[in-house]
Amino acid sequence: MALEDHKTWAFSIGANGGVPLLQATRKSDASLTRLLVLAAAVLLLLLSGIPVAADTQEIPVVNAGLGPCSVDFTVEDGSHKPLYDAKINVTIRYGFLSKRRTDLEVGTNGDGKARFEGLPSKVKRALEFRVRHGQLTKTISHDPADRCQASYTVALHSEHSQGEKPQMAHDPYLHSGGDAAQHPGRARDWGCSSGARP
Repeated sequence: MALEDHKTWAFSIGANGGVPLLQATRKSDASLTRLLVLAAAVLLLLLSGIPVAADTQEIPVVNAGLGPCSVDFTVEDGSHKPLYDAKINVTIRYGFLSKRRTDLEVGTNGDGKARFEGLPSKVKRALEFRVRHGQLTKTISHDPADRCQASYTVALHSEHSQGEKPQMAHDPYLHSGGDAAQHPGRARDWGCSSGARP
């Protein structure tokens, strides 16, 4: 029997002229196909080892394109919790007389991580990475000639805990309203002109 003969036969033996039997066959074939495609997709995901929901975040990377070196940063607060969107920037000077310069900046992810790639292996002066988050800043010096692949954990914390006010050193000459002419050394230290020379 040819394919067209099977269709004719299905019409001939179905109830009410064969139409309900043919429609039922098409609907069951479509739902069976959908079920097989869904099962194959789930099986493929399970076998490929790709996690459906990943906890780790992608590390932001900025590439200078100047060499083979890289520096990884992890930025934390005073209680060792990662800081999100802490800005890390560096200025790289290179070329004849260091006339060329590249400014790079990257922000950390939710895990407090960021990465610089493509840094030159030889620089005239160490690279100064400035890490900042809000009012807190810290500078990290790195010489790629010493370590081409480096990793730093930077803890940003204020020198004073919250609620504690900074204490100024008591200087009797500064707070007593003393005459600068009486203490010319103090006047010179504070940038005042006293007219009197020691």
